[in-house]
Amino acid sequence: MSRKRFTEFSLYTLYTTPMTERPKPTTPAARAAKLEQALKEVRAQKAREEMKSSRGPLKAKPSTIASDGTARAEGTAAPKGSKPAFRAGSKRLDLPEAPPPNTLFYDLEGQGHTFPDSPFKRLAAELLSRHKKRWKYRPFGFPLMMPSNREHDLYFDFYVFDNMNTLVKLITLSPRDSREIWDRVGRFKQQYSMYSQEVWTPQILAELLKKRTLKF
Repeated sequence: MSRKRFTEFSLYTLYTTPMTERPKPTTPAARAAKLEQALKEVRAQKAREEMKSSRGPLKAKPSTIASDGTARAEGTAAPKGSKPAFRAGSKRLDLPEAPPPNTLFYDLEGQGHTFPDSPFKRLAAELLSRHKKRWKYRPFGFPLMMPSNREHDLYFDFYVFDNMNTLVKLITLSPRDSREIWDRVGRFKQQYSMYSQEVWTPQILAELLKKRTLKF
């Protein structure tokens, strides 16, 4: 091969053979932009983790005990036709299981009573019967003068009598303390000071169920 032909072949090979592509050198500005983008991603990830940890684990809503003996989460609506619920409060109620709804309780005259819709009343009737108290359930009302100068018949839930058939205790069952209840109690005391009365809330009933005797 002549020297001229060798030179032409070398030039042809030099210009037609692809060269390996080398990475382009980065400028300081490009490196700074890449670093800033990485920092943004780190900050975003940290913010998401902090938000997740601040929420904490899901907690069950505190339950309330309804007057029908059922429990439901606080803030949920009561079923239609149900009575208002009372809050158990900070003190846990250690009420035993109420007698079955068809349990028959006998008053002092031998008349049978059932309270299928109220475990609260069944527990109260069982307590009075266990201590051999002579009781009646809402036998009559007391005429009570109201602020509007109108008479209103006030009924208690259980009327307790002694062996001489003298009324010794009037018991009101209330699912919770309320100003209305205590206003009625105070008004009755003013007009019928000779009668003794008590308001039994679930908390009070829980304490009475632990006692061996009832002091009346």
